[in-house]
Parts: sequence; structure tokens; C-alpha cells
Amino acid sequence: MNRELSNTRFSEVEVPDMPEPSRPDLSRREVALLRATAERRVELTCSREPDLRVDNLPFCDHPSARALVHRGFIEPTATGPLGTWVPARLTPAGAHVLGLVAA
Repeated sequence: MNRELSNTRFSEVEVPDMPEPSRPDLSRREVALLRATAERRVELTCSREPDLRVDNLPFCDHPSARALVHRGFIEPTATGPLGTWVPARLTPAGAHVLGLVAA
């Protein structure tokens, strides 16, 4: 094993092609969900506690998904009857987190 690498803690190793979120309180999973939303691959249910799906597959981290909605980073593009699926979009705050808009 490379002596230099063996003395390096995992948290100190830089991972290429994996930009850090501009908000340190977001996990990589949450940032990935925001990116998928920006790519128009996310839908959510019309409800107070929405479920999300990405590429038509359920997003199983419900607490993270709902937190992004409640924190105002993701919103529905339309209203509908309770429980119906509608496309999701980034809010200006969500776009800011991804660096898609200027501060």
C-alpha cells in the first residue's frame, strides 16, 4: 500500500468528478435528487407529505425527499387531486444550491 495514502484519512481524500454541494448540510443523495429534478426526471405526489420518484422508480429515502420539499428546494409544477403524480421542478433556492443561478 502506498505509504502516503495509508496515512491519509478517508475524509481528506478528494473524489474527482464529485463536486461538493454549496450547502454542507445536504447529503450527496439530496444533491443527486436536486440534480435529477433539474434534469426533469422527478415526479412527486400532491400531498402534504409527498412521495417522489425518479425515472418512474420510487425514491425510497422519504425523509430526505420530503425535507427537500419542505425546505423549499423542490416544488410541484402543477396542482392536482390528492395523491396524483405531477412533475417536480427546482425552486430558485434549489437552483441556487446547485449553482445554477448567481447568488
